[in-house]
Amino acid sequence: MPEAPSPAPTSRLTLRNGTVYLLREPPRVSGSRVVFTTMDGQLYSMDQSEIESIGAPRPTRTPRPYYSTEDSRALGALARRDREARGLRAEVSPRRAPAARNRAPSKKRTRKPARVTTPRA
Repeated sequence: MPEAPSPAPTSRLTLRNGTVYLLREPPRVSGSRVVFTTMDGQLYSMDQSEIESIGAPRPTRTPRPYYSTEDSRALGALARRDREARGLRAEVSPRRAPAARNRAPSKKRTRKPARVTTPRA
């Protein structure tokens, strides 16, 4: 029979010696004693002087996205070659056709006649 998933811890209790307990429910204070139940069902009673802090559990870390420096624009061809060597294929957009220029027809330039210099006497 599959085991039921355990509930998420509601708080975290840290002792002065560094021991950390994840609590199933918030601790109860009775005089100078703190009574709490851990996630595995253990019931504890401790003096308040032994406890360093009681608080929310630390959030789980989400991995940061990894950006490969090989996928930059300057190194695109190298990255493509490496992907193809590993058997992966990345589609590359086709080259764009040069844009048609919508300009008025230009006037033909005529060459200026070459300067002829005559020697002076």
